[in-house]
Amino acid sequence: PFAAPSVQTKYLVGGDLWYTIPGQGTLWTPLYPQAIFVNPSPLLTIHYFYQSAIIGDDPFTPEVEPSVPFALGVTISNKGEGPARDINIVSGQPEFKANEKNLLVTFRLIGTQVQNNSVIPGFTAAVGHVIPQETKTVVFSLVSSLQGVMSNFNITYQYISPLGDQRLSQVTSMEIHDLTRMVHVDHDNIPDWLVNDQPDDHGVVMPDHLYSSDGQISYVRGHDLRKNITLTPSFNLGTATVPITVPAGMIPSLPGWVYMQFADPIDNSYVISRVTRGGVPLPMPPLNVWRTRTVWYAGNGSPVVTSGLHILDHNSTSDYSVEYVAASDATN
Repeated sequence: PFAAPSVQTKYLVGGDLWYTIPGQGTLWTPLYPQAIFVNPSPLLTIHYFYQSAIIGDDPFTPEVEPSVPFALGVTISNKGEGPARDINIVSGQPEFKANEKNLLVTFRLIGTQVQNNSVIPGFTAAVGHVIPQETKTVVFSLVSSLQGVMSNFNITYQYISPLGDQRLSQVTSMEIHDLTRMVHVDHDNIPDWLVNDQPDDHGVVMPDHLYSSDGQISYVRGHDLRKNITLTPSFNLGTATVPITVPAGMIPSLPGWVYMQFADPIDNSYVISRVTRGGVPLPMPPLNVWRTRTVWYAGNGSPVVTSGLHILDHNSTSDYSVEYVAASDATN
């Protein structure tokens, strides 16, 4: 990459050729300078996002719990000045840690997305070209037959260099992140990634960074408010509303991204229909407010069954209204 950092660069290449012919001794021929052109190279940074805690049927209970879709994500950022052409991403089947009952765990691919476009579901995705200073995103959406912890997955990639050579790779870094939630933080409809990069010594596993679809990385302040705030719902004709007010001083009044976890006071017969913040009638992005039926704790690698309500917000107003409708009405 240093031969042509930013633009196509011309070089003159020549030399001297010395050779020996029996009976004639050593001969010399000049190699007159010829022009060659070096193109800028792509410099690729690849981030992998995987959700280690997979929610499916709990094999230790008689009930059959529903499986919750989870995502495997890949972002490819080109920090160089040359294009990366014809990139293909291939994902392998995830692997689970062995469960105590030695039950067969099956995965089903339910969707594949490149940027903001859904494509035919498959474990191979054609990303296409990644031009300089561009980031592209691939998402594989799956469901698992059982609840557990993902232990391994394989993703490979292939691209063609500016010279048409598949062997010339300029990957500068590859990182793997423990995914908390696929979210939306802008208006491009391309997934963004809320992750837990920093180890949690104790307590609830808490996300701490946000990787956006344009390649930006932001710090996230996480707060477990399940024991600090009790939410009280009000019901009316098949709907429910949960007002949330975070008292002043409970979380720092600082600009930036904040993640909050509450105890969910509504049972699974209702689903979230809309969330507004600070009295503003415009709803928050649906992916940025979600519910879970288990909470994962650092250290023991196992879930605790307790309902959670989660909010990711930017420059939080500390006031929210979560609206629910009966699940039977939402599906009609």
